[in-house]
Amino acid sequence: MEVITDFLTDSAKIVFGSAVIGFFIPGIVGPISLTTFAGGAVATTALLTLATLLSTKFKSIKP
Repeated sequence: MEVITDFLTDSAKIVFGSAVIGFFIPGIVGPISLTTFAGGAVATTALLTLATLLSTKFKSIKP
């Protein structure tokens, strides 16, 4: 289960770095739209929430 929570946490970092940070620092292609920013923020929050829930749920089960 630790591998899955690590994967979700890393995925949240990648989404945050590409969508949320990219909104404030435009790349070569051009600025990122507000829709992409909002979707990235929602996806980051969802991934981190899921990773936290899985992490705390399975830590309490381990002896």
